[in-house]
Amino acid sequence: MENKAVERYLVLLRRELVCSGVDRARFLTQGRTLLGEFLEENPNARYEDLAAAYGPPGDLAAEMLSRLDPGEVERAGRQRKYIRRALAAVIALALISCTVYWAVKWAKAQEVLRGDFYVVETVNVLTEEEAYEREQQMIKENQAQKGE
Repeated sequence: MENKAVERYLVLLRRELVCSGVDRARFLTQGRTLLGEFLEENPNARYEDLAAAYGPPGDLAAEMLSRLDPGEVERAGRQRKYIRRALAAVIALALISCTVYWAVKWAKAQEVLRGDFYVVETVNVLTEEEAYEREQQMIKENQAQKGE
């Protein structure tokens, strides 16, 4: 059954089926069988023909879902809503994180371009005695290296 109209109808039907995955698969199999039978009788059927025969995918989905427990359908709807909100939050967080990262990187690059930064260096100040001792130590080290 390689009819694009049937595949389009099934894709739209799948979107409308707000239920568990097992029930959705069962309903889609039923829908595929139903549409396949229609396609055997009408091989050149278009999407409009399918919608005229069975109604819009939303209506067929509502009819299929009416066979299930209303609480189960409501629970699946809440779960779908929760998943969509969680996904939207993750995407928003990722976009905000990327924006902040690149903004900081850009600001640092601008500092370097403007010369807007400071090099801080610690300076050890030696007393005269410490300087004399270091000088003597360096002289001894140089003599030891020359003597080797």
